[in-house]
Amino acid sequence: MADAARFPHLALPFAITGAAGGWLSAGLVQQPLLAEMDVSFRLVTAGVAAAFGLATGFLLRRWCVGRRYSFQIDSPDPELRPASDTWVRHLPTLWLAGTLTGGIACSLSRMCTASFGALGGLLCTLPFLPICAAVLSTARRAQRARQGSIVAGADRRAVYGILAVALLIATLEALPDDPAPATTWLEGPLPGLALFAAATICILVILVADALALRKARSLVVPGLARKDEIDPGLERDNAARFDLGLGRAVHARLAKSTSAYRGRERALALILGDPERAIATLQRAVRRGVHAFVATPLVLGAHLVAGSETATLHYRELSCRLGNPSACEALADRSASLEQRDLVGAVTYHERACDRGNGWSCLAVAKMYSGTQDVGRDAGMVALFEYRAAQRRVCPLGTILAEDVVNRENVCVAPSDPRAHWYVEEK
Repeated sequence: MADAARFPHLALPFAITGAAGGWLSAGLVQQPLLAEMDVSFRLVTAGVAAAFGLATGFLLRRWCVGRRYSFQIDSPDPELRPASDTWVRHLPTLWLAGTLTGGIACSLSRMCTASFGALGGLLCTLPFLPICAAVLSTARRAQRARQGSIVAGADRRAVYGILAVALLIATLEALPDDPAPATTWLEGPLPGLALFAAATICILVILVADALALRKARSLVVPGLARKDEIDPGLERDNAARFDLGLGRAVHARLAKSTSAYRGRERALALILGDPERAIATLQRAVRRGVHAFVATPLVLGAHLVAGSETATLHYRELSCRLGNPSACEALADRSASLEQRDLVGAVTYHERACDRGNGWSCLAVAKMYSGTQDVGRDAGMVALFEYRAAQRRVCPLGTILAEDVVNRENVCVAPSDPRAHWYVEEK
């Protein structure tokens, strides 16, 4: 049976995984290639996933620790796994949490049907199963060291270190967000980069803490230590400082020679419990793991920088415009008409695409370009056509009012003095 006192709590790591997974998965499902991004859907999904992650982490820890009865007097054996600690239970629980997250998030946000959301949640859970497996494996290994020891601290930090590395790699799922347009800080690349920064800081802090723990362990293991099979009562009376490495039952004492030549006794300066070689080797592996994780951060950051570059942004908007997103077409048109580009033909083309996809302001922009105010050429027919199309999308030129032509049952833009404008205002 596992030792509950040594087994790390999993509710917080799984809640963090759920929140990050919910946000990233919702963004991947609802990419603004085809439509505008709905931040509320991502927030709802992240919140629901965090709640299910919290409950799942609590439940999985209960299963990993097992049940201990009051009549059991033997000490728990950390090497033994209870029958309840099996992937036959863990895997369906994780999938059920993901399925319920997708279904509830869609129902609350009304972005999709509950059945579609449940299927999406089931599929989006797959990439995060390795993260949960790594966290569980690290938590089981954290039982090997005695509670409060140097190695135990490193093992507990390893749970969050593995989680930080996994989430660092998971931010690659947010690469499509890097070139996406952003009107608030919750849109575009900032959330993904914030998760990347948090994971990087966590990796760095854990690496520094493990390096300090290794340095402390090495400072304790000095030449001249006296090996003891057990703590000598005489050494206990010296009130020496005690240090627990965490692994092994060996006892080493740092002794001070007696200054008395007659019936003198060596005095203990420090008592070190544990196997120094095993403890130092374990801490060295922890430091190497942290170094390897920190080395991976520039690679992930480079991928984000490439995805957010001007070239990638331009290709992203081109693809989004072709797929029918009018905002992307409008952005490309504004870029073409800018002072740097001065590609008015391209601007007209992109505004026409946006107009075809329901953007009334782009229809009005094309009409303005054909009115002769820009170097496109004057065409009264095109002006009338695109002003008409803009009116059908309830957008009118400056100085006119949107009214309803009751004869043709369509919207028109009229001057304020037009009788239809007064009728429209009075009736409406």
